[in-house]
Amino acid sequence: ALGPSPQELLLQRITKVQQFYRDVDANNVDAAVALFEQQASYRRDGHLFVGRDQIHRFYQCDRNLTGEHEV
Repeated sequence: ALGPSPQELLLQRITKVQQFYRDVDANNVDAAVALFEQQASYRRDGHLFVGRDQIHRFYQCDRNLTGEHEV
């Protein structure tokens, strides 16, 4: 078994990104943040958030945008 092809890997990544933005737009912070690795780094507007806890706090408390993403 060789594993997924490059095209399959790309499709998996695209699907994750689409799911992330659906969750963000639905304000489903827990589901959106669960898509990140435990020690992920996320840079936004000059700020660096490291780890799921910090990313979760940003989306739960600090992000004050509305609207929807088109991916």
